Amino acid sequence: MDPVLKHHGRTCKEAKQRFDPEFSYMVFDRHVSTGEKEEFSVIYDILSSFAKGTTEMEICRDDTKEKYSLIVKATPNDIDIMVNKFLDQELQDRFNYCVYSAFDI
Repeated sequence: MDPVLKHHGRTCKEAKQRFDPEFSYMVFDRHVSTGEKEEFSVIYDILSSFAKGTTEMEICRDDTKEKYSLIVKATPNDIDIMVNKFLDQELQDRFNYCVYSAFDI
């Protein structure tokens, strides 16, 4: 399944409150300077290699508007593959990311 990017304009807090417990999530945070656009293209590129497990993506903003987050919703069976793929990348200087899992990792 191809990933679907949604723009709801929700805050990160609102988006996280809507997490479905039957799915797992990866959340990528990026601090954005004034006038700078949120940029997640490197994440999209990595996800395209195994997009079958990605059901939807959403970009949301922090309440302070200094941070944007990309939330990736995935099936529980695919989240470990996704986590391993991102651990192999050197993204620490550009993004913070965490996993919310439907099961214990």
